[in-house]
Amino acid sequence: MSNYLAQEFKLLWRSNSFKILTLILALLALFAIGRGIILSNHIARNFAKIEQLQIKERENIAKTYAAAGDAGSAAYFGFELIKQTPNPFNFITQGQSDLGPQATRIRSLALIPQIYESEIINPESLVKGRFDYSFLAVFLLPLFIIAVLFDLRASETEAGREVFLIANAKSFSRILIMRAILRMGILLCAILLPLFMGALINSAPMAAIFKIAFYIVLYSSFWVIICGIFIIFGANSRLSALGQLAIWSVLLIISPIMVRNWVNFKIPANQGFALSLEHREYLHGAWERDRQAEVDRFLKSYPQFSKTPKLGKTFEWKWYLAFHNNADEEMASSAKEYRMAIENRYKLTKKSASFLPPIALQLAIEETTNNGLLNHLEKQDYIAKKHKELREAYYSHLFDGASFNLTEYEAKKRILGD
Repeated sequence: MSNYLAQEFKLLWRSNSFKILTLILALLALFAIGRGIILSNHIARNFAKIEQLQIKERENIAKTYAAAGDAGSAAYFGFELIKQTPNPFNFITQGQSDLGPQATRIRSLALIPQIYESEIINPESLVKGRFDYSFLAVFLLPLFIIAVLFDLRASETEAGREVFLIANAKSFSRILIMRAILRMGILLCAILLPLFMGALINSAPMAAIFKIAFYIVLYSSFWVIICGIFIIFGANSRLSALGQLAIWSVLLIISPIMVRNWVNFKIPANQGFALSLEHREYLHGAWERDRQAEVDRFLKSYPQFSKTPKLGKTFEWKWYLAFHNNADEEMASSAKEYRMAIENRYKLTKKSASFLPPIALQLAIEETTNNGLLNHLEKQDYIAKKHKELREAYYSHLFDGASFNLTEYEAKKRILGD
């Protein structure tokens, strides 16, 4: 067996086209991993810079407002940076992580715009697409598999060698199977070795990397089966290539578009940015509504501050923060509906993955690398939790008249994990 494989390997490696295809795949994998590592390091450097700028900004807020006991101005102007752990898998795929900013800074005003205004996708980015390792594995790897297997039998038939091989070999099908395994083994080495190299460089957990590699092997096996069907029926090389490319087009271009349109039709939902605009309209309308009525509405949600003095004729920060809180409550049901629609769309998309392997692999990679939609929603929940704690930390100063000083301001920083 080993001698046969060695002989087949020598014959295969004489093929310049196979060597070129393998080299291209390996270079694309190295490029995708290298680009991902560079992007991950760039994000880490940017976050480190933002942390340093955040320190300077807090110092300015402390000197200007906290030292003067101005809690309202500190709440309005003071952004706080939410701590985040760098994702060691970002070199594989960005997934849903690019829906939000690389670093999240929040302040004590309305929450909804701070979460959803970032959900703006650049149309130019959509046109160009995003080349990363997951794109290579899902979209391009099948083309390489087709390229090395489409004429596995047809080349022998068209060259007149099939009859000779059938007559002299114990099992012609066994020869074809061994050749397919050998070719696939080399292609998988070309695409998986850079993955493990990137994992070592980026200190990514190897258990997850092996899991991703297993998914890619399963996905490759699916395409080998597709190619095998054409081999079994003895299709000529032209028909085999056209047929397999047609299946690739259906599974990777037409079907995902149809699934997306079907999911969007089945579960309609406004964009997060549209939700932000509606929220902004309510905020702007607060300047025309009765000021005391806004505070009274706020006090229904926070009865512990019911003894706060009535508003005077001049501007007061407690009114400003009150109607921002009211705006979030006004839009809470819409935000909840939007959130449920997104979750239901994700569930429906996962169901479609049961019969569409490309979607299944993409979702599996995103979930394994913690870059999936559910991870994005969990991050939003964490931001909402920290925002609520930060905002409520200022309410006692604004509504109860509790003292506010440098010590109190520094205490707010600990809410975000510092």
